[in-house]
Amino acid sequence: MPFVQDVLLFWIKLGVLDVVLPFLLVFTVTYAILDRTRVLGERDGGPRKNYNATVAVCIALISVAVLSTVKTITLIAQYSAIALIVLVLFWLIFGLLGIKGFKNKHVVPVLGMLVTGVVAVYALGAWGWLSFSWLNGYVLGPVIIVGVLVLLVWYVTRK
Repeated sequence: MPFVQDVLLFWIKLGVLDVVLPFLLVFTVTYAILDRTRVLGERDGGPRKNYNATVAVCIALISVAVLSTVKTITLIAQYSAIALIVLVLFWLIFGLLGIKGFKNKHVVPVLGMLVTGVVAVYALGAWGWLSFSWLNGYVLGPVIIVGVLVLLVWYVTRK
């Protein structure tokens, strides 16, 4: 275990977590969007991968050069990972309850947008852009638990 800690500390000193990971995240997302939408045109029936890669590298380098952007990306990535874990746990709970699918096809995208909105608002609040002084851990936890239980009971007992 000390070996893993030494490696992680070495990566932190090198700046891997502060520079390389946000760069890879921005590059990957930008390249995927450009490749999928084919905004920069097509060549031989496929996307222009060299243009897509060049633009994605430029955008990623510019975003890593601005320190506030890197901090925001890191913070949002942390909260998104937690939200993804919560989402997987909900899928496990639905599987244990025997819920195979939703009759309304818009439920999953709406839940995804809701979770994304909550993560974005919470990340902005943690970064100091929004104030949540009235909403502390003593209030937020029980409200979320009661809300989830009410939604679960409503979904299971509806006709």
